[in-house]
Amino acid sequence: KDGEEKGGGDGDADGVGEGKSEGREEESEGKVSEPPPPPTYYCATCGTKEKLWACLVCGFVGCGRYTREHSLSHYDTMKHRWAIELSTRRIWDYAADGYAQKLPGS
Repeated sequence: KDGEEKGGGDGDADGVGEGKSEGREEESEGKVSEPPPPPTYYCATCGTKEKLWACLVCGFVGCGRYTREHSLSHYDTMKHRWAIELSTRRIWDYAADGYAQKLPGS
């Protein structure tokens, strides 16, 4: 109908209802379900799950230069300079060929 809002209808714009725990949903029998397992990442090109890097520009996930180098190939093709090593969360700058350094005062 015209003038009606789509969605939950409770007036809550973000879709989160009152009384729910963040990260968990209550089941109908009063039990609390476990949060979902963390996502499994893999190289978008070869499928390996080891030594992975994610492009900070577009999100492409590729394997490192000591496996099949698909993250490096992504840089060579797309020139997306920044990637994060998923296992350590360190940021690599392909243009400078080194890890990004912290800024003074951070």
